[in-house]
Amino acid sequence: MKGGGLDPPAGEAVHLWFVPVRLPEGAIARLSRRLTAEEARRAAACRGRSAARRRIVGRGALRELLGAYLGVDPACVALETSPSGKPFVASQVQWRSEAPLQFNLTHSGDWTLIAFAAGRPVGVDLERIRPLRRLDRLMQRCCTPAEQQALNALPPRARLVEFFRLWTRKEALVKAWGGHLMPWLARVEALDDKPRPADGELGALAGWRLYSLQAPESYVGALAVRGLVRLEYRRWPDDEQGVETKEGPAGADRFGGANVHHS
Repeated sequence: MKGGGLDPPAGEAVHLWFVPVRLPEGAIARLSRRLTAEEARRAAACRGRSAARRRIVGRGALRELLGAYLGVDPACVALETSPSGKPFVASQVQWRSEAPLQFNLTHSGDWTLIAFAAGRPVGVDLERIRPLRRLDRLMQRCCTPAEQQALNALPPRARLVEFFRLWTRKEALVKAWGGHLMPWLARVEALDDKPRPADGELGALAGWRLYSLQAPESYVGALAVRGLVRLEYRRWPDDEQGVETKEGPAGADRFGGANVHHS
């Protein structure tokens, strides 16, 4: 950070901010003050304290980061929603780049993940690895025949991890588009970094790349974006810029290793 602001993601860079949900009460209170009245109402309407905290942390941290990038008061960042339901920054008059700042947010368990890029849509998903009932049935519903075959060749624990990896890749892709997940789950094959149509009819997949992310222990994450990008991992609220930089898609980890690391 420089002068209270953040240098924007430049060129092919994608900034990936991992935000812990477990924050001191003072930090939660500060983030609560960043929210609009509608955002605060939605947080208050959440079932349970944990769900409310996740919403406060996610939206509050998003506003603080947007404010730092755009050079404005976080509470004054105007957010709107596209017809497909994807949020975006309504006005970027203070933005220090010709390409509009784009973002996407996800949360799971104790973590929120926010991705930022300049001039290109992004989608992210993060999932905590946990036991699933009727995994076989989920695989039949959500995976292509080729994905099911690859998953069935793995031992049980590895099968569970790779199922979550496939899920995050697909959800990240649909979130980048701004669509709804369920109609696409079994129509997109995500075995490696290049998503493919299972039925040969999805021309919109051309040029998209899927990146498996280095996530906190017991989590898997994915990024969907057009083209080759450089991933820059960061931790909020302590700005550890350049902690980890990874270039190129994560296709090399296809069904190899757990891809579960400390951030």
